[in-house]
Amino acid sequence: MLEAPDGARALAILSDSSEAVEVMVTDMTLAGLNHAELAVGALALRPDLHVIYMSAQPEALLRTDGMPPGAFLAKPFTPQALTLAVQAAFTH
Repeated sequence: MLEAPDGARALAILSDSSEAVEVMVTDMTLAGLNHAELAVGALALRPDLHVIYMSAQPEALLRTDGMPPGAFLAKPFTPQALTLAVQAAFTH
């Protein structure tokens, strides 16, 4: 598992790391890069990456133009909800 405090650092970690990353979970209300910008950048670096967007706000309020496909995970969430989101991410 890799962890980053913000979108810019997440992209730097993805760029610098040789670790396999299959799924990226990102909050939809990031400071700096927004969730769509992060996903676009991450997918440019790792085209096979699957994205899970999470938020305590309704998904429809946070969807933006140009936002890559991904699963949505509502906060707070249960382990079962996280499992379902990971499964959904692999269908996008």
